[in-house]
Amino acid sequence: MRDTNWSQEQALQHWNTIREAIHKIYQQQASQLSYEELYRTAYSLVIHKHGELLYTGIKNTTVELLQPMIERLLKCGDEDLLKRMNEMWKQVKLCIIMIKDILMYMDRNYVPKLKLLSMDQLQTSQFKNYVILNQQIRHKLISKLLSEIEKERNGHIVDDSALRLTIHMLVELSSGSSSSSGNGQQSQPITHSKRLYEHEFEKPFINETQNYYKLESNSQITGSSCYAYLQRANQRLNEEIDRLHKYLDSSTERQLINTFLKEYIENHALTLITMENSGLIMMIRNEKYEEIHLMYELFQRVPDAFSALSKHLSAYIVSEGQKLISDDKMKPDEFVAQVIALREKMMNIHSRSFGKDSNIELTVKCSFENFINQESEKTAMSLVYYLDDQFKKDFKSLQDGEINERLDRVIKIFRYLQDKDVFEGFYKVSLSKRLLDIRGSGAQIPLEDAEKLLVLKLKEECGFQFTQKLEVMFKDIKMSEDTMAEFRGHALAKQINFELQVKVLTTGNWPNEQKDQSGIIQNLPREIQFSMQNFNKFYNNKHTGRALHWKPSLGYADIKATLGDSVKHELQTSTFQMSILMLFNSNQQLTYQQLLSQTQITDLDMKCHIIPLLQLKILQKANPANPTQSVKEFNSADVYTINMGFRHNMYKIRVPIVHAKENKQIEKAEVSDKVDEDRRHMIEATIVMVMKTRRKIEHNALITEATKILQQMFCPDPLMIKKRIESLIDREYMERDNEDRRFYKYIA
Repeated sequence: MRDTNWSQEQALQHWNTIREAIHKIYQQQASQLSYEELYRTAYSLVIHKHGELLYTGIKNTTVELLQPMIERLLKCGDEDLLKRMNEMWKQVKLCIIMIKDILMYMDRNYVPKLKLLSMDQLQTSQFKNYVILNQQIRHKLISKLLSEIEKERNGHIVDDSALRLTIHMLVELSSGSSSSSGNGQQSQPITHSKRLYEHEFEKPFINETQNYYKLESNSQITGSSCYAYLQRANQRLNEEIDRLHKYLDSSTERQLINTFLKEYIENHALTLITMENSGLIMMIRNEKYEEIHLMYELFQRVPDAFSALSKHLSAYIVSEGQKLISDDKMKPDEFVAQVIALREKMMNIHSRSFGKDSNIELTVKCSFENFINQESEKTAMSLVYYLDDQFKKDFKSLQDGEINERLDRVIKIFRYLQDKDVFEGFYKVSLSKRLLDIRGSGAQIPLEDAEKLLVLKLKEECGFQFTQKLEVMFKDIKMSEDTMAEFRGHALAKQINFELQVKVLTTGNWPNEQKDQSGIIQNLPREIQFSMQNFNKFYNNKHTGRALHWKPSLGYADIKATLGDSVKHELQTSTFQMSILMLFNSNQQLTYQQLLSQTQITDLDMKCHIIPLLQLKILQKANPANPTQSVKEFNSADVYTINMGFRHNMYKIRVPIVHAKENKQIEKAEVSDKVDEDRRHMIEATIVMVMKTRRKIEHNALITEATKILQQMFCPDPLMIKKRIESLIDREYMERDNEDRRFYKYIA
């Protein structure tokens, strides 16, 4: 067969043709070349087994042609360095494309078989290794890039285009790598293992950035207010982001921004937050929404800074709340109004400055729970007193939408309260007074819709069991109205010469269920006793087996009285005040001791009911030993008469009742005792429910499960749960496991 292999001399002759063509390409004389002939020449070298000669020749020729470029760059001044470098890279890239076209056959056949770099990779690698990584050129280039960036940071104008092209060149060259020659020898010089852009530019750039902003931030923090510093930080951050978009590679963004934020924000976060006259607390107090928002926007980028911000925000809320809690002079309704105002302020800041951030919302929630539950009983009572005040005063002049808004604000505070059962106990007392304190002929429940709306909101928050008794109270009032409508049509009602209103309340659902003393009922005016007897007959005939227990202490009366110069008035009084006044129909004067004995009203209740009559001057003391004696001072020999000189501008006069501190303390103690009793029952019911489900359970697991369920109403003490467990064991609802005493077993 004919030998198709070329001799070495023939191969060198064809290689020289390729070599001369490459020189002309680099000399920008490519128009004189025939690419078809050159392609066939390269093709022939490969198929005649001289691919190694061609490949090695390209590698060495590229280095040879780069030498003049290296010399020109070394002689180039700093001002023109970037421009010359970019022009040179543009020229080299064009040359690489042309040479690649000539050597396309070798690229597709010879290179893959030997796992060599492709022609464009080879030439790019040579440019990177011999030009960019030349020690002197590398130093000049990187120094120039960093210098230009620093100049721009200092406010000078730089050539963004030149920077972008140079940095983009480094990114393009980063894909180049070292290659091995066909004989297994590694080519020289060895390229760096890390990407060129990252190793040669990004690393020193990030270090320079860190040093630059460390110096600047340290300088700014000492002479600026918090807001001024944050404005400068935000300006610098935007500049760095703009710099990324203009000429830096996107892969640098994370490191650059994190480095900036560490030096400008993280290292100074605590100082900024606690600045005496301009820090976070001053911003909140003065409602500087924009300033807080700027702090949030910067701090949220830095986890540690954001954590410090949340911590100090929480500390501020708790501190403000504790001031309110510890102020014993502040009235309950004012305390709640201040807490609502504090929450509205914080939620307004949360919305306008913190972008409704869920983490900030959680911080606010936990902070309010912290101080509100430090004295949960006081908070619960204050909420009840506040609502009572709103229903009796403010709500009467408000539209339905405004009432709903105010109730929502109260519910939002109520959510923070852990001991919700304490609130329920005091609210039942308050609601019962409002439902029963209905005076005047044909009077209806004032603001009934608003009262029911609040109960509905409580039901949505805590479930139907929470409001079950409250709903029964409304039901009792409605059923009482129906009962009275039926009674008025009965013959027994026609024997009564005044209008009678009776409210029949279900035992077990209303507070203050203890019976009034029998002596009080027996000493009521004869007309009242007769009407009570008639209603008893009617009710017993209608409901067999039910017993009525009268509570005159909770009743009210409208009295038509002729006072002074035969002037008629209608007095809206309590039942006890009515009893006191009607004694003077048959007596010109009575001593304090006689009032007590003839009404059987206790001394404390007598004082609470008679003081308003004296203050309004309906009653007066006859010939007092000391004319300057206060109406609140009593002795058994004091003599009282009707004031015949009584004057008042109103026809209807509402006579109030004085609420003694002793009564309030007794009421508070009764509610607390009832709450404790209800808690014992609730804990036991919960334990039994868990035991029925689990049948057998370990002690700590039972405590945990019971606590989780009970937390919806109050935060139970583990010791209390343990006591209820012992009580249930004693009553044989459950028992300890004989094999493992840590476990309990349910007894069916």
